[in-house]
Amino acid sequence: MRTVTRLTLAVCLLVAARTAWPQATGYSFNVQSRDGGQIVVTAPAETIRWKTVTLNGEISETMIALSEIRSLRLTTEPASEKVAEIRRLIYELADNDWQKRQNAENQLVAEGHPFITIIDQFREHTEPEARYRIARVLDQLKNNVDSSKAPRVIEFDVLETNDGQVLEGDIGAWQLSGTWHGHRVNAGRDECSGIFHDAAGAHASPPDSARSEPTVTMDHVTKMDRFITDGEPREGSRVVTFETGNGGVQLSRDIKEPVESMFAWNGCLLKCETRDGSVIISGYKFKKGLSRENSVGNLFRDEKGSLIRYNGVLRVEFCMPGRADVPASVSAAGLGVEIVVPQQTIIQAWNSAGHRIGITWATEDRNSFIGMEANSDIASLTISANTFLVVDKLNEDFAVDDLCFNDPVARPEINRASGSDLIAVQTRDGERIKARSIAFSSDDAQVTLDVATANAGSITLPLDDVHWITPPQTEQPATPAFDGLCAMMRDGSVVHVTGSGLAA
Repeated sequence: MRTVTRLTLAVCLLVAARTAWPQATGYSFNVQSRDGGQIVVTAPAETIRWKTVTLNGEISETMIALSEIRSLRLTTEPASEKVAEIRRLIYELADNDWQKRQNAENQLVAEGHPFITIIDQFREHTEPEARYRIARVLDQLKNNVDSSKAPRVIEFDVLETNDGQVLEGDIGAWQLSGTWHGHRVNAGRDECSGIFHDAAGAHASPPDSARSEPTVTMDHVTKMDRFITDGEPREGSRVVTFETGNGGVQLSRDIKEPVESMFAWNGCLLKCETRDGSVIISGYKFKKGLSRENSVGNLFRDEKGSLIRYNGVLRVEFCMPGRADVPASVSAAGLGVEIVVPQQTIIQAWNSAGHRIGITWATEDRNSFIGMEANSDIASLTISANTFLVVDKLNEDFAVDDLCFNDPVARPEINRASGSDLIAVQTRDGERIKARSIAFSSDDAQVTLDVATANAGSITLPLDDVHWITPPQTEQPATPAFDGLCAMMRDGSVVHVTGSGLAA
């Protein structure tokens, strides 16, 4: 009998009642949480109140049936409440109390940058002092537009209807109420980043006949023309040359500060897996590829304190373009690797569960373009010396250029830094949830999960419904050298094949 540990499941989004609730009939939505969870909630038919904010700050409301919604992406705060606050401050610029007028002006300067267009609509205020203060606020906001302290641009909820209409606005404090595995749940914007409805009909529990063991297939990509035509990215592809930054700004060689998030605008994050190491733009010039000046490489100090470049493990994580905080995945990616000998530099692909799903290696004496295309999500790549080889001397140097990948797709990454001390669980239906511990029945036929939010209740699932369980993971484990081959399992993991069988 397995040791039963007390368990809580951080299923993202929800507050679940301790007693089962009759299954709702209506519409099935894939609900994605801010901590990376993903579940299917069945909700009854209802009508929601959608708010639209005009340029002058006025708010109008429209009623939209839940059945008409294809997708809804939620910001962390209702935009209409922010707009209403800005309008209140503008009106206080004409208050009888001088201190209120002064406080309102100061607050507009501090918080008004995302609302410049709205504030500008009130330039012709009926009160002379208010007009003067508004002009002064606008001057200060525009002069500070490039300041690092300037607030970010206001973000609205985005709703897409089944007929393809896209609306920007605000859904307020609305929550999606429905059932998940027989328990009542409520998903609001604090826990939920978006809901998505399959117009063809999503099912939380498809029949057994519809299930099959997923098989990861991986094709090697050895030519850049998979992503590029006539020197330009193909439609649906992206290229990071490390020559230019956001907005086409030319980047100088040998940038000393880390550039981990510099290319998030194009959909990728760069990380050095060595503790206290960083990724920097290097002046190493590639012989092939699109760019001729810049590349990237790791920079860190070894145990003796010596400064080391072009060593270690470089990780590429995919994100939604312009949103470093929104994990994403791709189905194809490749990059140029320099300072190599054949097979001594490898790229490994990992899915969002932290499973390795593919390996490829450098094929040329100098510059190789190598990559992979898969039928599964590629959430990250690692580039490193090929420790799988058994050789007298391993070339550990490499630099990277011309990173290519297809357009990222938002997909929860349940093992990313936040919540990395939790157990990741995925069901065969594709739902992803988190647990602090798991409890198995004595016959191993069921697994019980307790939702971690306040007043949460336990959820019991047949073990056959669980696809995989991944233990807490804060760092990718180092890959040991071995004498043998790699075997890829149906769940996407890789094991070592030795003369005596399989080695974990």
